[in-house]
Amino acid sequence: MAEYKGRSGIVQVFSGINLLAGLWLVLAPWFLGYPRAYAAMWNDTAVGVLVLLLALIRAIAPTRFVGISRANMLLGLWLIVAPFVLDYGRGGLVFDHVATWNDIVLGIVVIVSAWLSAEVTRRAHFLGNE
Repeated sequence: MAEYKGRSGIVQVFSGINLLAGLWLVLAPWFLGYPRAYAAMWNDTAVGVLVLLLALIRAIAPTRFVGISRANMLLGLWLIVAPFVLDYGRGGLVFDHVATWNDIVLGIVVIVSAWLSAEVTRRAHFLGNE
């Protein structure tokens, strides 16, 4: 148990990174100036709220709910493909490209952080340090 106590702090760090990523996704359309790109704005807001809430749950209960990290990994994957599926680049406007790169970078951050969070918990359970 004592060994996992330290690992739960690591899970909280990675969940905290995703929490910040979710918060940034909610705020990004206004800070980066792409509120006219409605698909990007609503996608980032909705996905950001989901990432934020899931990361918050994972940070509060780091020894449980590993599936939440996997759900965040799927949301990160969606962020990477969303600009192409939702056609952010329509018209070649600069803010569309900013939204595209923002989503791709944040998608990678969310995937990596969620995977590391899940992996730390999985290894602790595998070693019997629940």
